[in-house]
Amino acid sequence: MALVDFHGLVSLYKLAPSNVGSTTNPSRPPPMPAPKPIRPPSPSVEGSQPRPTKSQFDTPKRQSRFVIHSAPNSTPIAKGSSIRQKQDVDTDDGGKYNSDDYRQFIIQDFERHRVFVGMDDFMKQVLHVPDDWKSQWAEAIKEVKLNEHFDACLSAYSEKCGATGFKEDALYGPLVKMINSLLEVTCKSTVDAVKPKTPQRFIRNDPQKLYHGVLDKANLSPDIIALHEDRYNKLKSEERENGQLDTSFITWAHPLQVLEVKHFNTALVDGTYMPRLRMKEGCDPMSNHAESTKNSRHPKKKDAPKESASAPPQPVSQAVKRPADESSGTSRKAPKKSQKSTPGGASAATEGKTHQVLSGQLVASPRTVETDRQKEVYVQIGKYLLEQFSIPAFRSHATIGLIDRDRIQLYHANRSVILVSSAIKFTSNDKGDGLDKLIAIMIAFTRLSLCDNGILHNLTGSKLFQDNQQLVTSNEKSKVLSVQKGRKLELEKDGKSLTLTYGDVISHEPSLVGRATAVLHATSPKWQDKDLVVKISWPGARRTSESEFLKKAIEEAKRTPDQWAVNHLPGLLFDFDVDFDKDSTHGKVASMLEGAEFVETEKEYKYERRVLRILVQERLYALKTLTDVKEIAQVLLDIACIHWWLREKVGILHRDLSLNNIMYRRINGKVYGVLTDFDLSSWTASLTGDYKSTSQQRTGTPPYMAYELLKGTENLHLYRHDVESLFYIMLILASHHEIHIPQDMKKEAGGVRMRPDIKRLPYARWFDQPLYEALADAKYRFLRDPAELDLSPSFEDFRDWIESIQSSFQKGLYAREGHKYRLQDFQKSRNKQSGASGVAPTFDGETLGGHVGYSMLIDSARGLRGELEGLIVRYDTTPAGVDAADA
Repeated sequence: MALVDFHGLVSLYKLAPSNVGSTTNPSRPPPMPAPKPIRPPSPSVEGSQPRPTKSQFDTPKRQSRFVIHSAPNSTPIAKGSSIRQKQDVDTDDGGKYNSDDYRQFIIQDFERHRVFVGMDDFMKQVLHVPDDWKSQWAEAIKEVKLNEHFDACLSAYSEKCGATGFKEDALYGPLVKMINSLLEVTCKSTVDAVKPKTPQRFIRNDPQKLYHGVLDKANLSPDIIALHEDRYNKLKSEERENGQLDTSFITWAHPLQVLEVKHFNTALVDGTYMPRLRMKEGCDPMSNHAESTKNSRHPKKKDAPKESASAPPQPVSQAVKRPADESSGTSRKAPKKSQKSTPGGASAATEGKTHQVLSGQLVASPRTVETDRQKEVYVQIGKYLLEQFSIPAFRSHATIGLIDRDRIQLYHANRSVILVSSAIKFTSNDKGDGLDKLIAIMIAFTRLSLCDNGILHNLTGSKLFQDNQQLVTSNEKSKVLSVQKGRKLELEKDGKSLTLTYGDVISHEPSLVGRATAVLHATSPKWQDKDLVVKISWPGARRTSESEFLKKAIEEAKRTPDQWAVNHLPGLLFDFDVDFDKDSTHGKVASMLEGAEFVETEKEYKYERRVLRILVQERLYALKTLTDVKEIAQVLLDIACIHWWLREKVGILHRDLSLNNIMYRRINGKVYGVLTDFDLSSWTASLTGDYKSTSQQRTGTPPYMAYELLKGTENLHLYRHDVESLFYIMLILASHHEIHIPQDMKKEAGGVRMRPDIKRLPYARWFDQPLYEALADAKYRFLRDPAELDLSPSFEDFRDWIESIQSSFQKGLYAREGHKYRLQDFQKSRNKQSGASGVAPTFDGETLGGHVGYSMLIDSARGLRGELEGLIVRYDTTPAGVDAADA
């Protein structure tokens, strides 16, 4: 691309007499910009913030727990909303990855989404323990405590807890015996109120692995798990006798509960560094937190690896990335005084401290001061919670118990929040009610239905997800992509019923908080001639549903000439939403947190309800499966066309363009690009300058997001921002990938794959960078002062197209700089000449002065040569009789 001197071009823009008032003196030469790239304009004051140092790009500091919002009601990009997202187009291979790749994202989810609650509230809302359990279950609890076998098991465990110099696994056996002896008593109890609804038994799992997870190539190994009695009875007799798994095939669909055991008395957190929900009695849940035994001698054990306060987050593998989501739902409200901005973007209250950006929010020291050991433990808990969500279309929530010698703390994740309970002490010599609560917790586990245990099963009083019970009790072996294959999904809506049979998993994005979208192949007797997919996700309940956008778009598309637009939209066949009622676990947790009172007003949590959404669509095909570069280019051009048509004719702005949302269908041998995934879309009428509605403004997948949106929630999401995303898609596709055509297509599938000829991919840091501010700066410099593009040989014919778009952005950015100088000149002239008239210069920010828009996208594609010559523009807005080059 031949680049002109754009520093000089800025001068030309500044000297342009049009739109400049009569007070402007065009003969005075304006000051030239500095030769080095400037920092992109701040969301509130253009160019007011200093450029970051190099160290901010290379070694980002560890994020703090204290968040200062630029807008109190903002919904930041949910970088933690989906933990499995890769930068390349191969997102549906069903592979498993090293769990270290997810470490920093689990930490971010925990630091942003944890809420500390009292154990009493946890028991009542999450475990459905009745308010009067102390009286209603009193007789059963007494039976347990008087049982000789239980008493002996409890004493043995308590004795082991008081010892020193033992390894952690020495606690597993005694703990399993104690809990199972407790359950044996309650199962035979004469108190009907404690009779089990979901009978289960605990068993030692460590060192055995659980299968069908997604986090670790070697699979993870929780210490103790609870199996449904029907699955427990299928174990080998020696496994049941020994209380330990040996060779049985256990998947992450089997555990009803998971217990992680520690033995160093310092593993549990006390809620100091997270929002704390005030208990009904008005007290702080920390007041009920059972501390470790005073002066206890800790076993000699090497500490977990230390992390210094300035240690950078662990780098993210290029193969594993998290998409942004509409939802973090958090609002850690800062005191009003911290809303005041300093020139560097910091609050006055924290001026002079280390500042970074986490998920688009300013974060400031002091850092999280939970110990490294506690951090290692809760990261481990986070991995287990995530693995419990690894089976697609299976779980709505999960609970894990963390036991540190004689204390237990419970964790709960439900895609909206991560609850952490205060701890209780339960050994035989404890004088409090901790032992009674432990017994009540174990009773509650067995009293929960499968659905309340977190297993999607017989929802809405129908047979919805009925077959999931088979996964809980089955001992059959299957591949991870086929774990749901052959099972039924029965849907009923408006008197109509639909039965689907699952096929293989196409893609799955398990997450602790967020949409966690899963897509599976499916078949149905109703559409025997159609290849179907079922999409199951957890979007925010307050957002417009994807089906509503699609129904409106399809309705309008049928009115287009030859219904051309229909070919570029997903074929929606059936949609179904499940909203959990107030008596469900989701409903109880929501009721507890919505409008709740927190102990510290500067640390609050804004809870976001979610719905379970099921869409049945015609199957589309991933861009990665194409082997013809012109077909790939045609798909991308089709996306540009349908995206603009949706904005102009239907009033829908997509707002989440990424490689994974671009698909295609083939009709009569020709490819047609299809824009998918409208979960984060908005009606253009709702995208206004009202910054109080910032949850509607910032969405997207970070590596493909416009740099302005990465900088802060004040920026409106414009059409131009989606154009920038499409540009990054083309750039990443052409620079990171090659087209592979195998010699024998019958033995090996061809398509787009990662370049094997290069060690460090261009723009790889866009995927590694955890700080949005730094990512925004990198993108701005790339647009403003472009370097030579390193494209794959397979996509060399994309060069002119990509460089043309890049040049348009560059011209637009310089034009905006020129406008800023003209505006400054105008204001200076008015100040010098009091009462002088004139019209202030204007600038079209939507299109960067007319440089960036739909016509730029399609016009740059018209004249392409080589393999890309002759691309078809499906939606041509050039007036009839006007040459496109002159339009």
